[in-house]
Amino acid sequence: MDDSITHIFGSPYERILSYTDDGILVKEVGKPGPADWEITSLWWYDENDTSYTMYDYGKNLINRFQSKSDSLVTSYKYVSRSNIIKHGQFHYLTTSLTPKGDFEFSLLDIRDNNTVKKFAVNDLLIEIGVKEFKDLDFLLYGDFTKSNANSNIFIYYCLNAPVFFKIDLGKNEIQAFKDFRYEYMPEIYRTGKRVVLSPNQNWFVSGSVIDDEIYFLTTDNKESYIKQSSQWFLDIYHLKDGTYKESIPMNFSSDERFPFEIRNRADNLIIGFDYEKLKLYEVKK
Repeated sequence: MDDSITHIFGSPYERILSYTDDGILVKEVGKPGPADWEITSLWWYDENDTSYTMYDYGKNLINRFQSKSDSLVTSYKYVSRSNIIKHGQFHYLTTSLTPKGDFEFSLLDIRDNNTVKKFAVNDLLIEIGVKEFKDLDFLLYGDFTKSNANSNIFIYYCLNAPVFFKIDLGKNEIQAFKDFRYEYMPEIYRTGKRVVLSPNQNWFVSGSVIDDEIYFLTTDNKESYIKQSSQWFLDIYHLKDGTYKESIPMNFSSDERFPFEIRNRADNLIIGFDYEKLKLYEVKK
């Protein structure tokens, strides 16, 4: 998002929809398809006056396009499946599993594919109750969100487990948190190259950081398949220490179907719904 435009992207749309504050669709870019310049699974988008950049999780590609012509300018491919978020012009914060199966965060400079920083988290995971030598592939199923008040602070949250991380690139610090209301942690089963999570439940559907609080969009019973009848909540945590604060019920009309993404807009949240509907949610302090 910039000062006047909100960008909504990702499932169920493999394209980017840009709206004004009045909810008017002013731009649509991207096309689903198998080619490198097309989109398989869009997880991240950013734009400036001359270009826009996106990360295709399905192809492990960062693609930068010229705004006027939509032509592909540069393309960078990761060697393994990763989640990423942009930090500055050329740096990207990523997730990965090492050959030994350890989960870690890395800050990469894509100009020379140089790893600027690494954050190992195995010891932190043991401290919050994750069993030693557990298959950590489930941690790759997650997403980043960035603080609206501090550009060095990021939250990485798991989609299928009550685990999230706070990464402070300014202080070179990382913290791991678990919602201790729940003891649940998925198990990993492998069949060839296929990875199966059991149970495979939706946990933190989407996340956002506003000032000193973390907001997660969640459902009432963490179903494997999200239903229109599900009860939705904003679960709120303290940014400083990751402790749970409260859950706010989210009431939606039948025509809004279900939400799939939240994003911070100044001191408010933008909620993106299935079937291209946006809603402003005022955060009360």
